[in-house]
Amino acid sequence: MMFVGITRRIDELGRITIPSEIRKTYQLGKNDEVEILGTEDGILLRVPNIQITKLNEEKD
Repeated sequence: MMFVGITRRIDELGRITIPSEIRKTYQLGKNDEVEILGTEDGILLRVPNIQITKLNEEKD
């Protein structure tokens, strides 16, 4: 598993940009969904299972 620590600023509309390296790694494109979860440790951005399945199938 790849761990990357990158800091981003929130824009005036409350948005952040997911870095291109992470989008490429998880094959995220325009209109793909991500889950945003509040946890005890902070905010977790997660790719839904449908995307993980797609990624795993392409690795095999």
